[in-house]
Amino acid sequence: MSAQVDALQAFMAESIPGWAHGDVYWDGKFTFNDSMVARLWPGFPERPAPSALRLIRCLDMSELPSPASALFAAMPGLHTLCAEEALGADALEAVYGAPAAARITTVTLDRCALEPSILAEFVRALPGLEVLEATECELDDRALEALALEDVSKLRTLSLGGNKLGTRGMEHLARARLTGLRRLNLAGNEALELSSLRALSTSRSLGGLEELTGFYGFGEAGRAVIRDSALSTELLTDF
Repeated sequence: MSAQVDALQAFMAESIPGWAHGDVYWDGKFTFNDSMVARLWPGFPERPAPSALRLIRCLDMSELPSPASALFAAMPGLHTLCAEEALGADALEAVYGAPAAARITTVTLDRCALEPSILAEFVRALPGLEVLEATECELDDRALEALALEDVSKLRTLSLGGNKLGTRGMEHLARARLTGLRRLNLAGNEALELSSLRALSTSRSLGGLEELTGFYGFGEAGRAVIRDSALSTELLTDF
């Protein structure tokens, strides 16, 4: 456990009677909802924020107090945002212009019902974003259509497993400027076909891709597509 998490644990134990260590996870993920605000930050948001909030590195956005912008402003050390099953109503709006926005490198969303525009909006709001994960979030091809219009050159990992992506989405992804992408996870998108892989293989930006998941069942036909494309032959082992 990092020194920052240790210090935050100590602050919480001193500040909140009966506080459970589970509120700060081993990786520093912090759940800050209305109940936590009432205990830790009396007078939120008018009164000054507790200095210990500067130690938080990973914030759970599933439940956020309003105005969430005040919370983000008190956490300049954030580098990771996450949410499971729900995304706070004004979470994305609060990220825009937050002191920590340029330093956030990772967004992990799990089983959140998301609007098609949400991935593009996170990329736009977080210029330093390198890891974008949205697993089982009911995303369809429209999400990749919107994403392809953004500058996604800094993304190194894009994980979109368990969604509703198909060939049209791969066509959009092939047009995206994913020059820095190294890992692409599309596992569990049942609409993906061999034609989807062919569409993706037309990309001129994915030459540096080192790991591709989601096309396991295509065997030699899939390997043939890779060999005939500009994608790295290292990906042949993924089939």
